[in-house]
This record gives sequence, C-alpha cells and structure tokens, in this order.
Amino acid sequence: MNTKILDCTLRDGGYYTNWDFDINIIENYIKYTNELEIDYLEIGYRNKKNLNEYKGQFYYSPKHTLKYFKKNSNHKIGLMVDYKSIKANEVRDLLADATDYVNLIRIAVSPDSLDNVQIFVDEIKAMNFEVALNIMYMSEWNLKKIKESISNIRNVDYIYLVDSYGSVFPDYLENIISDLKKVNNSKLGFHSHDNIELAFSNTLTAIKNEIDIVDSTILGMGRGAGNLKTELLLMKIFSDSKNKYKVYDAVAKLVSLFSPLKEKYNWGSDISYKFAGINSFPQKDIMYLKLSKNYKFSQILAHFDKDESAKFDLEDISTKSLKNNLDTLIVGGGKSIIDHKPAIIKFLENHENYNLIFSSSKFSELIDSNFQNCYQIVLGSDISKIISSTKKNVNYIFPIDTVNTKKSNFYSLKIKNKNEVNHLLSCLELATRITKSKNILVAGFDGFSQNDNFFNVFKSNELIFKSFEQKLSIKSITDTKYSLVFDSVYSKL
Repeated sequence: MNTKILDCTLRDGGYYTNWDFDINIIENYIKYTNELEIDYLEIGYRNKKNLNEYKGQFYYSPKHTLKYFKKNSNHKIGLMVDYKSIKANEVRDLLADATDYVNLIRIAVSPDSLDNVQIFVDEIKAMNFEVALNIMYMSEWNLKKIKESISNIRNVDYIYLVDSYGSVFPDYLENIISDLKKVNNSKLGFHSHDNIELAFSNTLTAIKNEIDIVDSTILGMGRGAGNLKTELLLMKIFSDSKNKYKVYDAVAKLVSLFSPLKEKYNWGSDISYKFAGINSFPQKDIMYLKLSKNYKFSQILAHFDKDESAKFDLEDISTKSLKNNLDTLIVGGGKSIIDHKPAIIKFLENHENYNLIFSSSKFSELIDSNFQNCYQIVLGSDISKIISSTKKNVNYIFPIDTVNTKKSNFYSLKIKNKNEVNHLLSCLELATRITKSKNILVAGFDGFSQNDNFFNVFKSNELIFKSFEQKLSIKSITDTKYSLVFDSVYSKL
C-alpha cells in the first residue's frame, strides 16, 4: 500500500487522560508499534506554557520525551501545534529543541485562517521539518473558498482533510479528494472521527482514491467519539499478507495495553455523538456537556437545536441594579447539606443580609419565602422543573439556555465561554460580576473521590475555585475535599 499511516494515539487520546500516560503504557506502545508497518507516531502537542491549569507530558512534549521516542521508536515522530494559540514569531523558540528528534510538524488550522497561515508554515519549514496543514471542520467547508485558499499555499508536505465532526460520507470525501488534487501539488491526508461510525469506510475510500497518508489511534482513542481504530485498519491492510499473523499479534498486544483506559474513559460513538455527527455539531461541546453529568440526552440535543423560533431570549441579569456588595452563601448539592440542614437554616435566619445562591434546585426547600436577594442557577435537568414551578422571591438564572417560557423572575447570565459553563462557575460569575460580593461562603460542595463517576466534575470545579481565589475570599462552612479554607457553620451560630 502506498498510503502512509500516522498513529496519533497519545496526542488525540490525551483529551481523556489530560495528556498523561503511565510509563508502562509508553514503553510498550513503542515496543509493539515497532513491530508494525506504521510510518509516523504523532506523540503529542507542542504548546506554550499554560500557567492556569495542569496539562500532562504529551501536551507539551518536552525535549527529554522527544529524545526518548527518537532513541526507542523505529518510526518517524510527529507533533501538532495549534495555529490559533501560537504566533508566527514564536514558532522558532517553541520548536528549536525539537529539530533533532521530530520529523513532522502538523498545524491544526481552521478554514477561515488559511489565507494567513503561509508565514507560519514558512517558519516551520525553514527549520527543516516536514509540514502538514490539518484543515479542520471538513463537513462545513465552503469548498470553493478552500480551493482558492490552498491553491496559493506552498512549502507544505501534506494537506489534511480533517473530519472534525465525524459527519462526512464516503461519496463526499471522494469528490473533495478529486477536487483538491487539481489545485495543489501537495500530498493529501485524511483524519477521521467516528461519530456516525464511518471512520473505517471513509478511510478505505480515501485509500482507494490514492490519498497519501491517513490517521488512526489504538482502539480509536480520541476526543469524543474517537477515531479510526489502528488495529482495524492494519488488519484490513494486511489481511492478505504473509506477515498477517505477526501483525495480528502486535495489534492484539496494543489493544490489551489500552483496554483498561477504554474501560475507564469509555470513549467511542454513542447516540449523542451520532447526533453531533449527523448534524455537524462540535463534538468537543457535546463531550463537555456529557462529562458534566448535568444533562439528559434530550437536553443536550435541545442545547444545539438550531430551531430557536419557540424560545425566548431572557433579560440579562446584568441590566438589573443588583450591586449590593453583600457577602454571598452558595449552596451546592452535596450530602453535607442534609447532615447540617438545621444549622444552615439557622445561619440563614441569622444572616438575612446575605446573597443566597442555589447552584441547582436540589435543596431549594431551604429557601424561606421571606428571604430576599435569592438566586437559583438553572442548568440541565433543572430546566423542565423550574418552568413548571417557581417561587416569587427567587431570581432564576439561565446561564446558557433560552427557554420556551418567559417569566418576570427569569434572567440570562452571559458568560464568555458558554460551552464551558457549569453550576459552580455560574454561581461565582453571578456573585462577582452582578452582586459584586467579595466574601463567599459555600456549603454542600463536598467533592468526589478519584474512583467516583463524578470525579471529573470535582476536577473541573477545583480549577474554577482556583481561578477565583485571587479575586475572592472563598470559605467552606461544611466539610469538603476541595482545597478551600474552612469556616464551620457551627462557629457562626
């Protein structure tokens, strides 16, 4: 087969592991892939330092990692950079220590940036790397504009067709390959996602149409619905080879190696990713909503529904004169609320000059009908409950949703990155931007253990707390696993 194969398991799979992999996995991944006719291993990203959150080894792919792969792997090594995150004048510093160890640099780029990418490409090519341009969102391409843009691009070894939403069908892919071959002499590549389970058939279509390179990952490990499975592709390619049993043994070892991760993170297409694929919706947003554990499947679909005719835009809460500068109590959904309910109620009776924010409807019975300055965040499964049952003294805050019912105490809360909104972030944004609180007490944010299904929620909330700690004094009045200062509710009675 003339088509080359690039395995990007560690880079694409890092979306689930935060780009950290156990050393045993790394060693054996190299060992078993050395037995296979793979051309490139794309091991990770190369990114600038991110001081606001932890990212693992293959998010940064430091020099010692590159040296290790160069020494131990039989394959060419690739890295990916994100065009939108790096300026052209930063490229040399970012990649200078990779020149002796890395063969291929792939640039992830959106279609609307193609006309500006040439200087970026030239900087990388001048460092003697092979260069690939990974053009995202293939199912949404304006093909005429894409063809005009890439006809002017030079110094690129591969132009990749990236099916970001897993929405492409084989006949469409075939037509695009044919069209792009006519406008640029660069070799073509294909990166599939498996939302509607067409990654395998699409890749075989690409190979049939003499595409030059295709991507895959072990067990399809990758963001959201995942990618084409390396083991499936290799078993098909070598099904008639004399070496097929050697190939089968090696891929079986790789599958066994990554199976515990598959069991833990459970990537792969399900009904929500199929929905995203059929409708060309971004699977990273679907993935975020699914992992938040706040939404039923029907609510995820409604969030992306393009038919807005039956929905109302709510009044923005920021238009109200609510800058009362009062301290705020945020009530979460943890079991500690039940354990300490009498004390919390007594605290509220004694502190009517607080803002009270409920992160959900779970313990809304704590709301006294006379309590003023009261808010409830409405997300996920709360939406249908609140529309049918409300309290007059409560302001209901909808951070990301328009609704099909409009009431005088329904408000929207505009948050910059609406696809990363959760209950805690909404509460803290409301307290800091709208009521202008400086001192925050929280109750019922108990946290989760590492083996809990909601541990990802805990990690997300921990980062949110940390992002606000410079602006606010945040203390917990109930026991918590979060890294917060304690101020027991009983010391306040």
